[in-house]
Amino acid sequence: MNVDWDGLWTNIFGTAYWHGIAMGFWVGMTIVAIVVVLMNVIYWFCFKKFDPVKHAEEEHEKLIKERESIEKQEHEIEIEKEREMEELLENDDLKDKK
Repeated sequence: MNVDWDGLWTNIFGTAYWHGIAMGFWVGMTIVAIVVVLMNVIYWFCFKKFDPVKHAEEEHEKLIKERESIEKQEHEIEIEKEREMEELLENDDLKDKK
């Protein structure tokens, strides 16, 4: 079974050409345009939108937490050094007393 698309199109619209170009071209261009629009709609509505302000706030909070963690570690190291110094001083005092 062979379909005469030009004849069918001519019966419906009265011509098989528009602006001197065959209707098959225009149908193909319309299909491509619809596909491109659908792809863009799917892309822009499916993905999470990037919010630069929210991203900056999250990065800022992450840096604050890292800084607090480092400061806590440094404080613990200082306390440990002070304890070691006190122990050394106590050991020296004990040696001096002997």
